[in-house]
Order: sequence, then C-alpha cells, then structure tokens
Amino acid sequence: MEKEILRLDDKIYTEQKKMMDRDAKINSVLRTINKNTSVSLIKSKNDQVMRYRKEMLGFATSINNLEKQKRSKKETLIKKKETLRKAELAEQKKELQGNRSVKYSPVKRFDSGTGASTFEIEEEFMGETEDVVSSEPGAIQVFVSYSWDTKEHEEKVFDFVNHLRTPGGFDAHMDKGLSQKETSIDFVKMMYQAMHNFPKIVVILSKGFKNKADGFSGGVGTEYELMINDINDHPNKYILASFGGRDNSIIPYGFKGRDIVDLSNPDGMTQLYEKLLDHQGYVFAEVAKVTRELPIRVARPFSATDVVAAAALTEAISITPIIKPTGDSGLAAGKYKDISFNLKFEFLNTTAGTIEGFSYIIKLPKELDLNHYLDADHEGYVIYQHSHEGKMYRGQRVQTVGFLLRVEHQNILKIMDAIIKVEVFNEHGPVEREFPAKELIKIHPGGESYAEAVPISPDLFKS
Repeated sequence: MEKEILRLDDKIYTEQKKMMDRDAKINSVLRTINKNTSVSLIKSKNDQVMRYRKEMLGFATSINNLEKQKRSKKETLIKKKETLRKAELAEQKKELQGNRSVKYSPVKRFDSGTGASTFEIEEEFMGETEDVVSSEPGAIQVFVSYSWDTKEHEEKVFDFVNHLRTPGGFDAHMDKGLSQKETSIDFVKMMYQAMHNFPKIVVILSKGFKNKADGFSGGVGTEYELMINDINDHPNKYILASFGGRDNSIIPYGFKGRDIVDLSNPDGMTQLYEKLLDHQGYVFAEVAKVTRELPIRVARPFSATDVVAAAALTEAISITPIIKPTGDSGLAAGKYKDISFNLKFEFLNTTAGTIEGFSYIIKLPKELDLNHYLDADHEGYVIYQHSHEGKMYRGQRVQTVGFLLRVEHQNILKIMDAIIKVEVFNEHGPVEREFPAKELIKIHPGGESYAEAVPISPDLFKS
C-alpha cells in the first residue's frame, strides 16, 4: 500500500509538471501581444490561451482526484496499522494473563438441609487481574504520566495527583502509588495496563519528558509510543498539561499543535476539570425556523460590451485571507518566543454567472508550516492542492480548511521575507495572489491583548 501511495505521488508530480508547462506556454503567448498586434491575431492568441487554461483546469482536476485516492489509501493504511497494533497489544495482554499462578484453598461449606459440614477445594487465581487498581465508586479513574526529572518535580506530581483526589474527587493514580502495592512490580506491564484500562490519562509535559519521548527511551518512551498510536482514535482520553507554560522545549514532536493545559494559569485547573469531565462549557441557541430574507437583484438590459469590459476589469474569483491567533504563544521578558495562528482563505465568485467548480494551490513557506517543514519543495514551500467540485453561484463564498502557522523567534528574520502564495484555476482563467507574511501576520506587543495589533517585526521577538 505504501508503494501504491508512492506511485500516486509520481502521477501527481507528472500532472504538476504538465500544469507548469501550460503556464509557461500561456506566458509565452501573452508576451507576443503588443500594441501593434492585430485584432484577429489577438483573438487567435486569446483562443490559444483559453485552450491552455482549460487543459490546466483538467490537470488540476486530475491532481485533485489523485490526491483523493492518496488520502483514501493513507486512511486505509493507518487503519490497517492500527488493527495490527491492537492485535499486538491483545497478544501481549494474553501473554500477561497467561502468567497467572493458581492456589488451591479449602473452603468449608454448610448444608442447611442435612446440617452437615463439608470441605471442598477451590481454585484461586493469583497475579494479574483485568483492572490495574480498584476504582472508587462513582469516581472517574485518572492515570498521571510524567518523567522522573528531579526529586522536586516528582514531589510536585505527587502533590498534583493528591489534589485531583482531594478536593478534586477523581480516582487519580501515578506509578509510585501502584508500585508500592507490589514489591516487584513490572513497570512495562503496568504502563500497558494503565494505557488500556484508565478512561482518562493526564500527561505532565517537561523538558525531561520531551527528551525521553522524542528519543523513545525508557518508560516515558514506551508510554509515548502507546499514546501517539492511540491519541487520534481516542482524543478525549489524553490530556496534555504542564506546570509552567507551553514552551516548545517541553512539547514532543508527536504532540505539536495539540491543546495543552497550563496549570500555572489561574484558570488552569478549571480547564483540566472540564476536560476530565468532558464538560461542554458553551451552549448554543437553537437554529431559527426561518432564515433572513436577502435582497434580490433585478436584471438589467443585457449588453455584450459591458460584460466584456467588466470581465477585463475584475477577476472571476477574489481571494481574501482570514487569520486568527490560536491562543498558543510563549513569552519571555515581554518578548515573543513563539506564537501560532490559524489561516484560512475565502474565495468569492465576482462574476455575474455561475462558475462550474474550481481548484486551487496554496503555497506556505516552510518556516511558517513547521509541522510539514520536511515536506517543502526545492523553493522552500509546503504545497496544498484542493478543489471545489460543486457549482459556485454569483456572490457565493467558499472557505478553505484552516492551516496552522507558527512564528518562532529563531525564524523571524526569514519570515520577514516570506510570501504566502495562492493560485486559483477556473474556466475564466487563473487567479494569483501573494501575501507578504510581515503584512499579513499581526500581534499584540508584549502579549497585551488590550494593545493594538501591529505587523510582526524582529524587535517584538526574543533575540
């Protein structure tokens, strides 16, 4: 299946090369037109350009179909890997349960009918049970995963677990609490059971945790491997937390982009309780029975010259960026260490008619798209290709999915020169826009939300 995905990548690359070739031919044709070119020759060259553009639209559609096949195969591959992983875990659990020992105990029984007493032998299984610990009635079981960084850090985790129990009301546990119940506990076995049996797992991030997780070393490495294989299937089971901030130095690569509860914030414990209880903090109103009435545009007398003139002055699809901070940022002495944003693009049909679908390419500088840094092309761009296959009516707006951008202080100088590029292909021809990052991205100086947002600059970031 991985080989099939690679073959699809080759096909996508071939279609992209065809698009680049047609784009070059279009530019070549347009360069031959000047003020001395006759009207008939202009019409001929315009027909040629339109033919190339239709071919490009066909290539874009082909690329989109190939991308769909690739996504489908990737999803199937992930499911097959997950099935294999679960089978391996089940086999490991079966082996663990197979190591139980049996003790034979005499049991006295009393027959109420005859009044006689008899002794029978019962089998008592010793060793492993289905649950790691017995649960408090009605309490949610919570396991806390952490790294043995320092004695002070371990004590802080112990205090935190105790706080979850009282006054929190959660049946919280940590490795030290479980290990004291057995004089020779198998820690690897305990971790497997904890990951499997506990409905909620709180992961305390630290520099030591990140180093061990990224290196897949020790008990933390084992737990981390289990988590990253399971977190997508059970996202509400795992809660990432820290005792101080969301600095990149504590976040393992596999957890980047995920929500982290900062327990040093005044509302940190409230956020943690909401996640542990699966509490929905926002309740929305019911959907209205009747939608708003919108104004109707009355058609004007048709004029071919007006249509041609309008088409010459406006693009068929306008492109508008929508960027918002995610709330994930790090500061030191009033300077940003990093800050994240969610970027979307909105496409608007500016024509007087209907557009029969369109495709688009978004190119993000790799310094902003750190999650896909290694996927960048030779020009340093991470490329996303998608299409809108339905009709796009006059005045209709279509938004893309969100893209996670991250500005880190060590990349700020490169980001100041970075440009985000968007290309849209439709039957009216291609539309291209460029958005300089230093103009598009704005932040509040010093992280003060009341201050007016200003464009990013090196002096606002840690040197």
